[in-house]
Amino acid sequence: TGFYEFENGKLYQFKISVDAQLVRGWIDDKEVFSQEREGRKFSTRIEVFACQPLGLCAFQSKVEIKNFRWRPLPAQ
Repeated sequence: TGFYEFENGKLYQFKISVDAQLVRGWIDDKEVFSQEREGRKFSTRIEVFACQPLGLCAFQSKVEIKNFRWRPLPAQ
C-alpha cells in the first residue's frame, strides 16, 4: 500500500509486469512495487470485479487513459 500525489493536468506512465516470479509496477520509469508471487494470492477489489481481469479504477479523481497497450512478454 502506498500514497502518491499526482499533479493535475500532467500525464503519467504506469507499467505493470507479471511473470512467474514477480508482480512489479512503475510510475514514470520509477519502480514503486515488486512482490514475489510464490505463496501469495492476488485478487482485485470488489468494486472493480466488473473490469476483470485488469481491474482499472480511479478513486476520487478524473482519469484519462491514453495509448493503452496489453501485450504478453516472451518467456525468458
